[in-house]
Amino acid sequence: MAVYSQKDLKKNEVTEIVYVAAEWIRNNRQTFYSLAGIFGGIILFMVFFFTRYFIARERVSDKLSVGQALIYHKQMDRGLKMLDEVINQYSTTPSAYMARLTKAEYLINQRKYPEAKAIVSDVITNGKPDAIVPLAYPFLGNIQEDTQDYKGAVKTYNDFLARFPEHFLAADILSSLARVYELSGNFAQAKASYQKLAASFKGSKWEELAKMRLSYINR
Repeated sequence: MAVYSQKDLKKNEVTEIVYVAAEWIRNNRQTFYSLAGIFGGIILFMVFFFTRYFIARERVSDKLSVGQALIYHKQMDRGLKMLDEVINQYSTTPSAYMARLTKAEYLINQRKYPEAKAIVSDVITNGKPDAIVPLAYPFLGNIQEDTQDYKGAVKTYNDFLARFPEHFLAADILSSLARVYELSGNFAQAKASYQKLAASFKGSKWEELAKMRLSYINR
């Protein structure tokens, strides 16, 4: 009686599958060629699509970098035009959302708060990928602080901390929250926030800042 190993059985299964496939192709040549043509077309389309996609992504990233460089070198009109092109032509890409934040920063520096607020609020609501969304919160908080909307700023900072407690901006946001409480005269909440800042970031500049502000509030 013949004894077959697991390897032999698998080999036989593969051979059987190949044989059956070859027989089917021989008996259905027209169907096979039609299917091969369809799948070949799909593969060619996918190669074309992804090639165009990656070229476009590289192009929009370059355009964003140029727009940002122009803004930072005080060539505002050209820089803003470049950012608007990125936003309008590639509206849902990560580069387009970064272009929005760059434009918002410019508008904040020009004290054009309503326009800047509309932009950053849109990024918070619709920004893609998710990593971009947290970056918009400090802009919104700064706008609210500059316009003395302390209640709005408190909500913005608390929303950030609830959604992104481990984010690298968490210490900065918690410090901003404590500052807004202090500016609005809510010293109990300011102290609580500074105490949390000191306890959460021991040995850092944030602990030093928190202790300094607590000393000032308690004097």
